[in-house]
Amino acid sequence: GKVSVKFDSFMYLSLPVTADCRTLDDCLGLFCEEEYLSGDDAWYCPRCKCHVDAAKKMDLFMLPPILIVHLKRFEFSESGRRSKIERDISYPLSEWDLSSSKKGEGGLRPVYDLYAACHHSGTAGGGHYTATAVNRFDGRWYRFNDSSCRSVDVDVDGDGMVRGEG
Repeated sequence: GKVSVKFDSFMYLSLPVTADCRTLDDCLGLFCEEEYLSGDDAWYCPRCKCHVDAAKKMDLFMLPPILIVHLKRFEFSESGRRSKIERDISYPLSEWDLSSSKKGEGGLRPVYDLYAACHHSGTAGGGHYTATAVNRFDGRWYRFNDSSCRSVDVDVDGDGMVRGEG
């Protein structure tokens, strides 16, 4: 079989969420798993001009200085019905180290601090978004909800993790 390698630069990382995921690292592990494409999902080969069974794998080689992580919380059933994955995902407030996930050499040290999060409340059919962000001048966290903004405490567990609500 032929191997095709493609490098894409990015700053947005869309990570899958399943019922088994507990942490951001669990979601990243799913993202990096090899996926087999066959049947209706077969890969179109531009060389032989037909759909063929293939394996697809995503790896991280170079990481950006600022990384935006999106959790894929909405899924579609085979009948086309949309639903929200209601799963709390824990993530580090600081020092999320991706060194063990990075395959390439060089570049910046892949360690990230959280400075903002977007929250969705509701269902796949409708809901409301709010945001929480740290103020770089006073170091406090604030919750933004439409026209209101208030200071909030961030609950960090003994491992330095924050629980993100599904």
